[in-house]
Amino acid sequence: MIKYHPSEQILQSYVQGELCASLSVAVSMHIDMCPQCQRLAHQFETSYAHSFIGESFEPQSEDNRE
Repeated sequence: MIKYHPSEQILQSYVQGELCASLSVAVSMHIDMCPQCQRLAHQFETSYAHSFIGESFEPQSEDNRE
């Protein structure tokens, strides 16, 4: 059971490619093992992609994180 999750800010920075290499690897490994963070990272990726091409997108909130 995973007891620690990266913050939403860290996940957003990861998706946008703004983290240093070592932290990016750690977050990537966590996302590979954590379905909750996979969903959240996917929402951020979708939102980031839509903002990049100029479309509006509202990600769903993730209220039940462990």
